[in-house]
Amino acid sequence: MKNEIKQTVTEIAIVLSSNDETSWAKAFEKLGYELDIDYESSIYSLKRFYGGMGSFNDIVLHKNGMPLIRENDELENLRHLLYKQLTQAIEALKTN
Repeated sequence: MKNEIKQTVTEIAIVLSSNDETSWAKAFEKLGYELDIDYESSIYSLKRFYGGMGSFNDIVLHKNGMPLIRENDELENLRHLLYKQLTQAIEALKTN
């Protein structure tokens, strides 16, 4: 599961950095790296990205005031995939 999460986190960081969301991209890169150091803490930290105002859920990629449809669709798919992966990982931790 960790490798799948790392792959998704890496893909999200690429999409974000390619579309001038550098602070979010760096946050994902950092936690992607930390998955190898403290897996449990990292997955909970990633899950917290999804809540509250100004969260990862609120990001809309745009250029010159126009939303980037293809890029936002890709990000949305990755966002859902990561959430599903994190939920499964947390459930697995609870059962162990």
